[in-house]
Amino acid sequence: MQACILEGLQRSGAMIPLAFQGALRFLFSNARFSEDLDFALERPLANYDFRYYLKKIQSVFGTEGYNVQIKLND
Repeated sequence: MQACILEGLQRSGAMIPLAFQGALRFLFSNARFSEDLDFALERPLANYDFRYYLKKIQSVFGTEGYNVQIKLND
């Protein structure tokens, strides 16, 4: 699931303003499992739309056969 999330973010261009900080197993081929993915927004962007990126992640999961629903608390 982490790989699908990272793929969706990469394909959608989300990684341009984001700095990927976490998930040791991806960065260092560490066998220790970590569920969290840590990111930092490199600069404030007034037009940064994370919902757009969530839809792209949802699409990647769909191609893998998962039915993912996004629920946001506004």
